[in-house]
Amino acid sequence: MDENGSIYVADNENDEVVQYDIGDNEETIVAGGNGKSDDLNQLNYDATEGIVIAGGPESCYGLSQLHYLQEIIVEQLGTLYVTDCLNGRVMRWCKDATQGDIIAGGIGDGEEANKLSLVNGLVFDSQGNLYVVDAGNACVQKFNIT
Repeated sequence: MDENGSIYVADNENDEVVQYDIGDNEETIVAGGNGKSDDLNQLNYDATEGIVIAGGPESCYGLSQLHYLQEIIVEQLGTLYVTDCLNGRVMRWCKDATQGDIIAGGIGDGEEANKLSLVNGLVFDSQGNLYVVDAGNACVQKFNIT
């Protein structure tokens, strides 16, 4: 949900992201909607035309790349928080950054509280705590992000 109350829904079946405005029953396609592909105007599993601002077409483990992202949150100042599923980490990409910062996980799979496996969801509470869906360990972990 954005500051205007619009709700955004990722539709994997149709490879698009749609927006619903308050009081409106009609959806607006805001990303994808042109079939599945790696082109910038299409989604591939995971605007009408986009600009790459985090990651890129090659999956990898470096701080400038992502490997099977699952979810993002964009905060008001333009910072992105991304679940980097197969790298077992949550990345923070500040506006105009050329690489991200690891804010949770990223030190290998495992069952310890500081490790994540198959990260596929995240949310912040009103105090700024980060909750991460750690599907590989069948749990939700809480992180205090400062």
